Amino acid sequence: MIVTLVTRAFQLIFAAIVLGLSVSMTQWQAVGKAPATTGYAAFCGGWGLVAAAIGLIASFIEAIPALVIIAIDALSALIFLAGGIALTVAMKGLSCSSSLQNYPSLFDNKIVNGGCIEQDGERLCGTGGRPGDDEDDVQTRANSLKGRCQRGQADYVFLFLGMVMFLMAIGVTFFAKKRGSRKMVV
Repeated sequence: MIVTLVTRAFQLIFAAIVLGLSVSMTQWQAVGKAPATTGYAAFCGGWGLVAAAIGLIASFIEAIPALVIIAIDALSALIFLAGGIALTVAMKGLSCSSSLQNYPSLFDNKIVNGGCIEQDGERLCGTGGRPGDDEDDVQTRANSLKGRCQRGQADYVFLFLGMVMFLMAIGVTFFAKKRGSRKMVV
């Protein structure tokens, strides 16, 4: 029983972290709509909370068949995997350094830049400023982009960790069912 409860607790924690990070990433969007990737990551977090809660309830209520829980966990693992891959690809292997050499790659990334528009032949992004601004302004924005980049990286790491927890739950549930236990908990 302890293994199941610990697994479900980690699912809840990771899903809550993913939801919180993803929602904060959508809120810093100043221009246009947030990228679909961040919206999907927020969906993953919400889905993970519901799936983990169902799994936790199923640990104590025998009326929920083990195969239903295995199916929910498998679907959740796939959803989290897709979210992690999508966010990783959208981040394009960014370095989250605030160095001035790294600033252009952070400034150009749609996940961290807050959205951009073209105005009078210049590209303006939600971070404020332009690529040609003076060095102090650029360094301030680079520090802000660094924090956004780190939150984005943390988001996809927790998506992958959540996927691992859902896969662990499948194993725990499967072996408990195979043992013939009426309860799905070990």
